[in-house]
Amino acid sequence: MVTKEYRHQNYRNELIIYVRLWVYCMQSTSEQEVQMTKTHQTSHGRHQLLIIGNGFDLACGLKSSYSDFFDERLKTIDTIWSLEANDWKQAVDKNKLTVWDFILNIKIEGTDWCNVEKAIGDWVLPRDCEEYESLIDSLFGILERYPFSSPSPRFINGRMTYGMKVFDLRIRDVSRYIWYKMEYQPEQHMDRSRLLSFLRKELTIIENQFQDYLRRQYMNSTSYLNKAVGLIRDMAFDGHALPQQIEYDKNNTSVLSFNYTTPFKYENNIIDAGNVVNIHGNLDDKIIFGVDGKDCMDDPDALPFTKTYRVASMGVDMCGVLYGIVENGIGQSDTDSIKFFGHSLSEADYSYFQSIFDGINLYGGHTKLVFYYRPWKGKDEEELHTETINAVTRLLTTYGRTLDNKDHGKNLMHKLLLEGRLEVKNLQHRAW
Repeated sequence: MVTKEYRHQNYRNELIIYVRLWVYCMQSTSEQEVQMTKTHQTSHGRHQLLIIGNGFDLACGLKSSYSDFFDERLKTIDTIWSLEANDWKQAVDKNKLTVWDFILNIKIEGTDWCNVEKAIGDWVLPRDCEEYESLIDSLFGILERYPFSSPSPRFINGRMTYGMKVFDLRIRDVSRYIWYKMEYQPEQHMDRSRLLSFLRKELTIIENQFQDYLRRQYMNSTSYLNKAVGLIRDMAFDGHALPQQIEYDKNNTSVLSFNYTTPFKYENNIIDAGNVVNIHGNLDDKIIFGVDGKDCMDDPDALPFTKTYRVASMGVDMCGVLYGIVENGIGQSDTDSIKFFGHSLSEADYSYFQSIFDGINLYGGHTKLVFYYRPWKGKDEEELHTETINAVTRLLTTYGRTLDNKDHGKNLMHKLLLEGRLEVKNLQHRAW
């Protein structure tokens, strides 16, 4: 008989193989040489990897922030809490609310998508707490203590009169929604496995709703595509000669996009569409939200909510985008530079960055990391420069802790700076 533990271990082994194939799958690189400026000339290759996040789409005028999508939904929650049962149910259905709307109404902090991912993680990942391992356990405990039929408190009609804890009060509407949508009978109590399954299904529902929203924004924008191609040009040729001055091979540039938009699938002279991967899905297929799975792959409850699990289940082909990020015979990568723009560098994506940094042998290799920012919406250059440096420091410090040689990990940033392989800069717009 195949045990649950055996299946779980087998799945972990498959994930390990998957990540290794992700990094090492493309073993050949282009032989064509491209002339570059002296500051970027090396003898190892000419490939560059561009990594973009939601800040890229925002800089191109797309309303793709979490607040653009969630603000009206959360305002609705704040206006319906006191409604009687039938009116409340009708309002929930009319506005297509999910349990994650109610959860985010409690937990969301800040304005980046990483805060949505953090809120999801707060509910499904284990945490240090004397009473509960996670907020899921906390919620389950409350649902057990105060079932549908309990007069204390009466979740369905929204009356809170019986002196619950402050935290219990905060998840009143979450509980109320769950009892309504899971259609439990008054004599029933909550089943934990069914609750987790329900939360996963609800996450898929809100992903689909956001996909529909973003698709409308994408299709209705008259300037997004031109701005996106212009911005990717600025990234690709920063530190390089202009394309008309060199023999440029667009196959030597790859894009790893954490966005769901696909502006580079159309013909352009910067990037081959085959070298672009939307790691979390795209508007033409499926999209995912999720949390970093680095520290919870052995937790069967948290596992289905992790990005690693969900990306693997989607079958995303990342071979093309990571072309060149391999170790060759002398232990060097064929990738000269990795450039970031618009990514928060949040912990939710650290597993991806660790795999990439391992693949290029970041400590002992020659690859340069460039982190860009561009002033917008009232933030000045100094403020953005400081924010970016802080995010880069957290990322590289965390990565340094994963190195076998702990001394190398401690002086990783220092070494990169001394070798001219780490740069944080304002991305200037160039005339094309």
